[in-house]
Amino acid sequence: MDAIMQDSPKQRPPRRPLSSSNERRGYERERPGVGTRSSFSSALTTGLIMGVICVVLNIALTFAEAPFLLAVARGGSAVTANAYIAAGLGCLTFLITLFACFVAGFWSGKNTLQRVAGFYAGLLASTIFYICSFLVRYIPNYPGNLVNTAQGGASLVLGGLIVSLAFLIIWGFIGGLMGLWGASIATRHLRVSASSEEEV
Repeated sequence: MDAIMQDSPKQRPPRRPLSSSNERRGYERERPGVGTRSSFSSALTTGLIMGVICVVLNIALTFAEAPFLLAVARGGSAVTANAYIAAGLGCLTFLITLFACFVAGFWSGKNTLQRVAGFYAGLLASTIFYICSFLVRYIPNYPGNLVNTAQGGASLVLGGLIVSLAFLIIWGFIGGLMGLWGASIATRHLRVSASSEEEV
């Protein structure tokens, strides 16, 4: 008899009413327009910081790679250990940039609880990295730059700009996807809590 009384509806604690779908999913209620601006500014700040970090690391790895590139240039077409080391450092720069975009997306998603903020952060970080990597090619005596003595016309310059723009779009999209992945992992607990509360 006591067990029946304990299981009766009168003894159960009342459920907390859920006022909106945003609260059911774990999002805080925000004023119109304020949450969007704050999430966008947070994504821009995170993407800018991670982009600058990627540029600094790229410059450091480029100077570390310079002796191996010089040895490869002096050795001619023969493939040596220096060539493998230079290629490995180039791949390391690529992987560090992808990881930085992932971290930027994870941090933005964790702070704003929005996955789109992670995409913007990764997009900005990868775009800053690519633009700075493109601009350093015009610095005289920068390690890894090839000396080009041929004079090209306006069509060659325009073609090079179009190719660079295409690579910028592709690279920015890849960085945005890495940021989106990081934001999805950061906000995964929100989807789990939403599904568990809907089952209850």
